[in-house]
Amino acid sequence: MHKLKKLILLILSISITPLYLMFSNSTEIEASSNDNNSINYLKLKNKSTSLSTIYSEKYQTLIHNQINKQKKLNNYTFQHPLLIRNPYGTNTTAVYMYFKTTEELQASYTIRCDNYANFSQTLNTNTLSGYTTEHEYLLIGAIPNQTNTITVTLTNKQGKVVDTLSWSYNAPSLQGGDQYLTVECDDSNTSSLSNGLYTVLGNDVTEDSEEQAYMRLYDNYGIIRSEIPIVSYRSHRILFENNTMYFSISNKKIVGMEQTGYVSKIYDTGNYKLHHDYIFDSNNNILVLASEKEAKTSEDKIIMIERNSGNITELVDLIDLLPNYYSTTSLPDDAEDLDWMHINSLALIDKTSLIISSRETSTIIKLDNIYSNPTIDYMIGSDNFWQESGYDSLLLNKTSDFSMQAGQHCVTYVEDNSLPQGQYYLYLYNNN
Repeated sequence: MHKLKKLILLILSISITPLYLMFSNSTEIEASSNDNNSINYLKLKNKSTSLSTIYSEKYQTLIHNQINKQKKLNNYTFQHPLLIRNPYGTNTTAVYMYFKTTEELQASYTIRCDNYANFSQTLNTNTLSGYTTEHEYLLIGAIPNQTNTITVTLTNKQGKVVDTLSWSYNAPSLQGGDQYLTVECDDSNTSSLSNGLYTVLGNDVTEDSEEQAYMRLYDNYGIIRSEIPIVSYRSHRILFENNTMYFSISNKKIVGMEQTGYVSKIYDTGNYKLHHDYIFDSNNNILVLASEKEAKTSEDKIIMIERNSGNITELVDLIDLLPNYYSTTSLPDDAEDLDWMHINSLALIDKTSLIISSRETSTIIKLDNIYSNPTIDYMIGSDNFWQESGYDSLLLNKTSDFSMQAGQHCVTYVEDNSLPQGQYYLYLYNNN
């Protein structure tokens, strides 16, 4: 079952004009989708379709350097912009655009396609004012394998439209297939929804599968607006920091993708495999639920990836915290490793504490002092499960009669000023 989460995107747009595009003599160009204008797209050299190649520092640097060289070689204007289809291989139907204006302006765009709702966005200029003279955008939202009409508008600080352009764009097919061009949604009250996108975080593809793994982004009407192909496994969470989007592309790597589609950060989990969840800590390092490679157990450790250096530190091993319970578990006959805890979500509290969810024990656990000497503060679980375990004294007491959770996922920590000091809410998905 796909889980949908609301995502407010800082996505940028593209401005294009029906005049001939000037490139250096050594550069190839691709024809426009529209025979009635003379828009062309820069054709980059040595482009790859292999995702293992695409999500590598060497390849991303190669493409990035080509684009930066072109930006310096030519004086790109709104009438003569630099345009590239999906330059970094990270957004299937998107188009990159770069140009300069003499006046600080704001760009917006609308994509129209027959039989689909319109898609409109104001573009992020990375300025406090929302206006800029240097415009670098990635236009997303085109319907795959269809002819889309894109209208781009430039507006000055007085709210006056300075220039407007429309052109057609034949978007490519999705790499993961067209079976989910739309998804079911209840659109009876879309007026109350913010103007963002929902993301389907993955289709759970194994490393040796020939099936394409991906993330897909849908608008408020359930219409596909973006496909981000990944190597394998699935993306579990999307993190944002300084207009960079962080997500996992396999069970071994997390990447940071800038607004143009450029992958500027690639983190390898080293001797660990990630699973289910990762979050930023208070220093914007990445905390990751992990399994140690070649270990006898799985999904029972928490590691930290230092965001600047990429160095890895193991912070928590639940075998150390629950040794008596671990000693009562055994490997099933048909299992390759012992999945005795199965941590499936992370939430940070007070900089040095974590709320984690253990599916196998149907227990929510609060950990303290995660960077120095991890300890268990409390657990929320069944008395029947933990009785005579030696850890039952850590259980919080139920204050009323209600059914306990079983195999919960997605435990979320939420502060609320209306609550007494020291209290907070925990939300969870109950698999019972």
